[in-house]
Order: sequence, then C-alpha cells, then structure tokens
Amino acid sequence: GRMAMFAALGIVAADLLTGKDGMQQLGFGAIPERTSKIVLRATGADAAPPPPPPFQPSKQLGAVAPLGFFDPAGFTKVGDESGFRNLRAAEIKHGRVAMMAAVGAVVQHYAKLPGFEGVPSGLPAA
Repeated sequence: GRMAMFAALGIVAADLLTGKDGMQQLGFGAIPERTSKIVLRATGADAAPPPPPPFQPSKQLGAVAPLGFFDPAGFTKVGDESGFRNLRAAEIKHGRVAMMAAVGAVVQHYAKLPGFEGVPSGLPAA
C-alpha cells in the first residue's frame, strides 16, 4: 500500500520533470516478477492459556525492517485494537486507490479513446 502511494506520486513527479509518461519511464523490462511466502506458526494446546497481554500495535503483522512499526504521529495506542484495525483498513483502502492510480498512469500510454489519438499522453494532456 505505502509503496503504491509513493509509486503514484513518483510517476506524477517524474512525468512533470521529464515530460515522459509512465510507460516511457519504466520500459518493458522494469516490472520484475514477485513471489511471496506465508509462514504459519502452530502453538501447543497442552497447558491452560495464560491471560492475553494488552494489545501491542508494534507487534502486529507488517512491522518489518527497516522502519519497524511506523506511526510518527502517534495515532495508535497500546490496548486500542479497534482503532488500530480501523486505521489499518483505511491504509489498505488508500493503498489500493494508489495502486489503481499507478496502473492508470501506465495504461494511458496504450489506451486511447476513439477520436483522441492525437491528444498527448501523460500530464501534458491536462
């Protein structure tokens, strides 16, 4: 999500600075294939479970190097799981919109509506 937001911003900034649209900037070989792995951990059910610790936003999935848990404005509080889940859902939604914006910036190079073939691609068209 965050990378897509930066990608959309980067595509617009590069278009403004260079005058080239997204496909001219990226080229065909610039999009590598990515894979991901999901690791699940099993817990033993032999003993009675201890009481759960208070909710720790910094221990949630997604806090990874190099930034770790990233909340510079301090919106999330220890113990506020519902607020954390709400903010995470909003971040995912904004990331998806940014991903569509990044895809749209690249697609506009190829997709032209009938009658608009002569209109320039990218931000110069605006």
